[in-house]
Amino acid sequence: RGKLSKSKRSGKMKVNQRQLVNSVAEILIWARTSLMFNKSFAAAYEGLLSSSGSLSQESMEKAKACLHKMQTIIRQERKLYNAYAREQGFMLSDLLQLNRDAITMGQIKRGKSGDIGKLTRLATKFSATKVLQMINLRFASDPSKITRFESVSSLVASWTPPKTDDEVKRFEHDIAEARLRATLQYLRSLAEPRDGSIVASIDKNRGNHVAALLIAASMSTWKVDGDHEVSSEAIACRLYAGGVMHMVDSYEKFVNLLNGFVAETMVTETAPSMTDDRGNATTKAVINLIDRHLQPKQALLVFTGKNLVLPAGVMTKVTAQESTIHCHNADDLQERL
Repeated sequence: RGKLSKSKRSGKMKVNQRQLVNSVAEILIWARTSLMFNKSFAAAYEGLLSSSGSLSQESMEKAKACLHKMQTIIRQERKLYNAYAREQGFMLSDLLQLNRDAITMGQIKRGKSGDIGKLTRLATKFSATKVLQMINLRFASDPSKITRFESVSSLVASWTPPKTDDEVKRFEHDIAEARLRATLQYLRSLAEPRDGSIVASIDKNRGNHVAALLIAASMSTWKVDGDHEVSSEAIACRLYAGGVMHMVDSYEKFVNLLNGFVAETMVTETAPSMTDDRGNATTKAVINLIDRHLQPKQALLVFTGKNLVLPAGVMTKVTAQESTIHCHNADDLQERL
């Protein structure tokens, strides 16, 4: 200690104090559990308490021996609990790193949504094809087990276009598509179909484009599962994104647009010029959209990254034709699905 500088000595003391506090807290917590019924643990705990009142060398050695004995029992108990938790479908991501071959279909079926999501990411990272296949089978055998995307950013991060030459990527895509269907069905349970409506994302923002696409699909009535052909009776919304008007009239069109937005091919190639230096749409761009595409008694939902203020004359015209305009100021706190 004498060879260390004052700052280093104080830093080392802080580490030791933290370790001491953690050790004491761990012992006190475990002492209030059923582990006290373990005779060896209870005896070591009593020995620690009895020897802590003296600063003699003998008492300190006894306390140290009791502490080590208790910590050994705690590690064994924690190992037992972890094994049981993995057997019940918890902590599967840890089990993947320890022994991926030990993961069974039963564990994955019992796994919770958070564990399965983390397991999917790690299995993709480590190219664990068998694990990805079992996750895919879990979703196929029981659609109620499918976990939907919780936010636009998680959808963008997890979505990958299908790649037939890469087995891992193919499984990853199948899982993401199952979650996408579940997300879309959930949004449709909240949204009201609006025939002829327009959902617009004029900003140069991939997140806004994907969010607008999801809302346009949720306000449509074409089939999500099974037959994906265009039906003349289905309600289809229009999507204005990247400077182009798209008719979201089928699941296939929906997925194709999503692939383009995530890959940013549609965003960069067809982004409108009427944006400010931050990539947000100008008032003129929104007015042009209203004049060219919004018909009487139709609704327009605009995703934008800034407050949108329209002239009084435009609002008077919109009101007179019984149309409605909704503006969603998108940000990180409002992107949850």
